Amino acid sequence: MQDKIISEAIYDELMNSVFQYYVETLNKKSEKSSDLYGRMRALINNLDNEQKDIIFKFIRNTIIDTASTILGTIDGTTFLKNADGIYILKYENQEIQGCLQDYFLAKAEDDN
Repeated sequence: MQDKIISEAIYDELMNSVFQYYVETLNKKSEKSSDLYGRMRALINNLDNEQKDIIFKFIRNTIIDTASTILGTIDGTTFLKNADGIYILKYENQEIQGCLQDYFLAKAEDDN
């Protein structure tokens, strides 16, 4: 059951902190800045709400896909080229493996 708790905690952190950071940062008024965030803000500020929604859904999907790949690697369901060994994740001295990716994706599906 620890794998479900950990998967859902990772999902919550990614969506409630990381994803929200991107949404809030990129929705700010565009400042004349040549860094990546400044250029992205300038681009997003020129979009209508529907277009912005598409961009943010894409960012959300990218975060989910990335985390899913990492969790699948730990579970042993995703095999990395040149690094397809056995991975062990421990939480409070207990091995956590097998369903991390499944629980993570189930939570993402429930939230969608």
